[in-house]
Amino acid sequence: MKINPQLVPPLICFLLIAACLAMCLALPDFRLPLTVASIVGSLIGACTLGACISTEPSKPPQSDEIEKRMQKLLTLINKYDVRSQLHPADRTPFELLELGVREIVRNERAVIENALDVICTIDAENRFTSVNPSARAILGYTPDELIGRPFTDFLSDEDVGKSVSTAMGASKSLDKVSIENRWKRKDGIAIDLLWSAHWSSQAATLFCVIHDITDRKQAEQLLRLSEETLRTILENLPSGVVLSNEEGTIGYANPNASALTKVETSQLTGENLTLFFPADRLHEKLRHPVHSALFEANLYKATGEISPVELIISPLQRNLRGTTRLIVFTDISERKRIEQSKRELAAMVSHELKTPLSAVKITLELLSEGSYGTLSEKGARLVRKAATEISRIVRLIQDMLDVEKMNTGSFEVHTCETSLNALLNSSVEAVRPLAEERNIQLNIALTEEIAVLADGIRIIQVVINLLSNAIKFSPNKSSIKIGVLVENDIAKVFIEDRGRGIPEDHLPLIFKKYHQVESADQHKLGGSGLGLAIASSIIEKHNGEMGVNSIYGKGSTFWFTLPCSND
Repeated sequence: MKINPQLVPPLICFLLIAACLAMCLALPDFRLPLTVASIVGSLIGACTLGACISTEPSKPPQSDEIEKRMQKLLTLINKYDVRSQLHPADRTPFELLELGVREIVRNERAVIENALDVICTIDAENRFTSVNPSARAILGYTPDELIGRPFTDFLSDEDVGKSVSTAMGASKSLDKVSIENRWKRKDGIAIDLLWSAHWSSQAATLFCVIHDITDRKQAEQLLRLSEETLRTILENLPSGVVLSNEEGTIGYANPNASALTKVETSQLTGENLTLFFPADRLHEKLRHPVHSALFEANLYKATGEISPVELIISPLQRNLRGTTRLIVFTDISERKRIEQSKRELAAMVSHELKTPLSAVKITLELLSEGSYGTLSEKGARLVRKAATEISRIVRLIQDMLDVEKMNTGSFEVHTCETSLNALLNSSVEAVRPLAEERNIQLNIALTEEIAVLADGIRIIQVVINLLSNAIKFSPNKSSIKIGVLVENDIAKVFIEDRGRGIPEDHLPLIFKKYHQVESADQHKLGGSGLGLAIASSIIEKHNGEMGVNSIYGKGSTFWFTLPCSND
């Protein structure tokens, strides 16, 4: 009979433990007979020695045999558990140590059982050997449904090979590894998982923590999609787009920026914007853009050409290197050409049409008054009709000229202290013949003299336009009310009719150019759709407001405000 050399170290340890236990149990404080202590110590030593001595030295004990002997030893210790005979007051550090160990075990088990992530172990055959309860919520299976089955049964086909090879690599290198794969739940939903795994060679087990990263993967996919969409938009924009720092150094340029500057996209990166905009003080605008800035500039191309562009500079984000600038520039050469053509057309209309039409109008008025002889009733009616049409055309030409001035920024008003009462009375008298033709009463209510700061000619133009519209859209034999309210040095003029009113969906558009409430209005009632837009611009130039209150089928009330004179 020989002692197995491989078991000498554990034999010594167990013998020492047995001796110590026997000595401790023999102490007077334990109140136990030395005989019992000796028996317990002897039992532990004997069991330990029996586990370590082999009658066949060439054949060491098998692991399952050692496991059985250890179980017998634990049973024997529990049978002769002398600590249960201790008085409660005598449970000293030995008992406290045992309680502490048991508490640690309980806490560890509670952490595993209540962890939000899945905590599991997998053997060398890729089978689950233990799984915590979180598997039900995350993986869609109970622990009992998973234990004993290979984890590869639940993975998408394309992830099996990668996951197995990574797990095998962990068993060889003993390093901690991470695995991402797709898991098929019992309810048919596929989720993304992140496995953090570590192989224990001593236990021949892969310890894993599994985290659900489905939300993160979806967010990453949306981010990639957004980036691809943004990149596609930038690369296909008809405008040049560049990103630069505060000094103007270009960090990104889209293909159209290359096309406009006549410089290859790869060569634009690192260049300075002032190379292409040398005469527009671009450095100052790049350094101090509080908000987006829009202005026109000249683009100096690499070919030596100069093109007008519309430039937008916007601050994007601030980092350690400063604030990134987004610069968008659009070639406006064609727009400039069209604007020049429109100005030339306006000048031609003004000189070639308005002047002769005004002369014809004067002639027709003289004919109507009998300056060139008496006309027949039919002739007089035709002359009046022709004069009315000429007046309409002249107003249309004037409206077009005013709109052109508004577009070019040359539309001006010249304000001074003016009697609002006189302006309203003049306007009413100008449209009275039109109202009398349809038996419409114009009731003007002015209780006191009101002085305003206004351009009298332009205000009369506004009031005539509002009164003409009110007359056109009012039924015969109805009335129109003109009044003024003064509050906080602001005069509010209102014109109220009993016409058809304006549909609610048209109210936000009523002051837009060329807008008609009904498409047939232009043919039936005349007008270009420019009057209200021009009137609104005139009031804005006076630092006032214009609006409308209307109920469809019951009438409308147009109003505008003007600042009162304090003198």
